[in-house]
Amino acid sequence: MLEKLRSIDKKILIGVAVVFLAIIGVFIYLLTNKITNVERIMVTDTSESIAPFLNEVIANKEEDGCYITFAIDYLYANTGRNQFSVDEVLEVINKYFDINFTRDDVTKIGLTSYMMNKGIKFDMSVGGFSYEYKRTRTDIAVTPLTSYQVSKVKKVNKNQFVVYFNKFVVDDPYKLLNIYTNADPVDQDAVDNITKYVKGEIIPAKIFGYINENNINLIGKDEGKTKVTFVVKDNKLKIKKIG
Repeated sequence: MLEKLRSIDKKILIGVAVVFLAIIGVFIYLLTNKITNVERIMVTDTSESIAPFLNEVIANKEEDGCYITFAIDYLYANTGRNQFSVDEVLEVINKYFDINFTRDDVTKIGLTSYMMNKGIKFDMSVGGFSYEYKRTRTDIAVTPLTSYQVSKVKKVNKNQFVVYFNKFVVDDPYKLLNIYTNADPVDQDAVDNITKYVKGEIIPAKIFGYINENNINLIGKDEGKTKVTFVVKDNKLKIKKIG
């Protein structure tokens, strides 16, 4: 009888120890995978800087030149120039994507019909590309605006993060213009920039910030969340996977 009790006590102690170790393991996992304020700021800043250009890759993922058009849109919006060397384009691609894009890739892709329709062409004077943004008012009126806004940032481990973007789609840009024109008080910068867009003077990336969760139900559709996985490589935060 005494031996039986000792056996039961031993099993109980082992069970308690296993539960205790499991709790400690969970605690350590949560502690090491809790995102810090510095990490959250780093991931959010990177995500917001590329969000206006994400649709180039998401909507055109079957397009061979989608990474090139992403980079050219990014450079065009952030530099004020319309001529970019191949090195500049490669720098942007390899900074933000975990794909090791090379000059050979650029050569193999060449100029696709999509790139040419966007107004991109080879420019020997800079050893790369030039971009002439050209959209008629008719084109603009029938082209949906797809805006990605950072919704949630999650840490998977020290070298991997997941960002969830809200996907907002506005079919008619004039609805966006009207909501800002009729606002009280009027946000004149918003009105001026959206007006420039519908006239074909600036690219859509410049106005995506005016589409948000406060007005999307009045002007378009909230199409849910898009998941983007980032990895840390070479001290840079790079997109590993979309979706």
